[in-house]
Amino acid sequence: MSEPSQESLGKTQGPEDSSNEFPQLSRQDFVLSLAFTTLLIVAASCVILLLTRVNILNHVLMLVTPLPSAPLDFVLIVFLPATMITLEWLLFRFVPRHYWFEPVNDQLAQRFNTGELALFFAVGAVSEELLFRGVLQNLFGFWIATVFFVVIHVRYLKRPVLLATILILACGLGGAYLLCGKLWVTILCHFLLNIGAILMLKKRV
Repeated sequence: MSEPSQESLGKTQGPEDSSNEFPQLSRQDFVLSLAFTTLLIVAASCVILLLTRVNILNHVLMLVTPLPSAPLDFVLIVFLPATMITLEWLLFRFVPRHYWFEPVNDQLAQRFNTGELALFFAVGAVSEELLFRGVLQNLFGFWIATVFFVVIHVRYLKRPVLLATILILACGLGGAYLLCGKLWVTILCHFLLNIGAILMLKKRV
């Protein structure tokens, strides 16, 4: 399927859906933002562990210590990303564009190649899962981790449909961690569904 022209895309925009309202970000802007966000997430994880008097080194070792793989791990790795990617495919195909269009994601998809996007999302998946599942969910439980995961995606507040997908994603990742207790499983799930969604956006399905 050929990509729609910018003119045809513009015709499907809603009253609040104009990428012109959002500043154009350079590649350097994105890289610096990723680096800053990653450092902030890692710092937040360390601060929380310190405040709760958890030994940081022991906690990290607990998270990265390999556990025996089980069939459930691979079921989760296939099922969760496939379900979320299918949901987002349906969203992109059948829901009017102004309900899901988000300028940061759009610029990210168009400015970077697949390899660069894979690197960005790998870093994001590791850092976010470390904080939300590895620290918050381990210490405070499923719902606290889920709420904070949704809250950090503040840029989706004007896009309730996207915010709903983030809530579903947070519940899915949290549920997967409850079932398997393995951080590498949720990291891989997080990475696969993010890269799948951005590649669909890149191809303008």
